[in-house]
Amino acid sequence: MTRSSSWIRDCVDAGQPLNDVLIIDGLTSVHLPFLKVMDRLGVDKACVQGSPDVILPVIQEHPDRFIGMCRVDPNYPDEVLPTLERSFAGGMLGIKLHPAAHTEYYPIDGPNYRPVFEFAAAHQAPIIIHSGPRTEVDLRLNRPYLIAAVAQWYPNVNFIVSHCGAYDAKETWEAMDEAIEVTNANSNVYLNFNTLGRYFGVIEYLVQNVGIDRIIFGSDEPQHSLLAEVGHVAYAKISDGEKEQIFGLNMARLFNMD
Repeated sequence: MTRSSSWIRDCVDAGQPLNDVLIIDGLTSVHLPFLKVMDRLGVDKACVQGSPDVILPVIQEHPDRFIGMCRVDPNYPDEVLPTLERSFAGGMLGIKLHPAAHTEYYPIDGPNYRPVFEFAAAHQAPIIIHSGPRTEVDLRLNRPYLIAAVAQWYPNVNFIVSHCGAYDAKETWEAMDEAIEVTNANSNVYLNFNTLGRYFGVIEYLVQNVGIDRIIFGSDEPQHSLLAEVGHVAYAKISDGEKEQIFGLNMARLFNMD
């Protein structure tokens, strides 16, 4: 294929998988049935989150395709470290936290999360933190300013703000500005814009205000569509080099894959 001003966009226009681009889906909750979708789009790897009982068999069967992200519940503090140790011994590489989940509902800066952060620091494990939908239930749980405080306590841990803190469709831009401010003030904070690509100009806005090396790609399947999220990046008004950074190179760096 002749590479035009956007050969990535041309591939998508032609219905071809992006096999020449490293693509890492930074967050998904589906796994084995997801492989066909990944292959169709040319997605190399996906970060799949959940308990070790569910995720360890998946990453052990397909270690080249799935990256395990261990999820723990801070309301059961005695189980946190054993769960993390078992998960990482089995091959998981990262951690997913959801302070605003109805089953957890625990503030990200609360003491029961401290062992998680200390474990992440010891294992160089990135942590992705839900900071979007359902955050509106209680803004004291996981808004970007709270994540900033945690990032300052643990400067050797890389934190990814999922959904850019956009907790309400009407508040998307204000929430993103808060997340952008936090990211610019803390070198160990990154932004995952999963589900926000549908808003016109979001990706371009993030690139302009944060910088290309701090933006992470993700689909949040099955709640949202990997196909749509790939399209949002492919058609963004940024360079192909910047698209490649977003699609996978930035996440690969956090996992020390480069």
